Amino acid sequence: MNMTRDKLEEAANYFKVFGNGTRLGIILALMESPLHVGPLADKLDLSQGSVSQQLKTLRHLGIVEARRDGQQVLYSIKDPNIKYIVKCFGLPSTA
Repeated sequence: MNMTRDKLEEAANYFKVFGNGTRLGIILALMESPLHVGPLADKLDLSQGSVSQQLKTLRHLGIVEARRDGQQVLYSIKDPNIKYIVKCFGLPSTA
C-alpha cells in the first residue's frame, strides 16, 4: 500500500464524520443551503449547543467553513468531496 500517513488520516476523518448521525444531519442540511446555528438546530430538532459543538468538529476537519454575517456566523460546506461522498451513498441532500 502506497498511501501516506496524512492521506490515511484524511480518509479516517471522513469515516468519523459519517459515523455520527448529528454531524451527518448537519452536512445534509448545509448541502441544501448555508445556515446560522439557530435555524440549523431548529431544522435538526437539536439544541444550539449540540449543533455548535459538532460544527466546531466539522470546521476543525476542514469540512465546514464559517463566515461572519452581521452578528451571526453562517456555516456552509467547504469540502467538495463531502458532496460527492453523500451522492455515492445515495443520501438525500436535505435533512
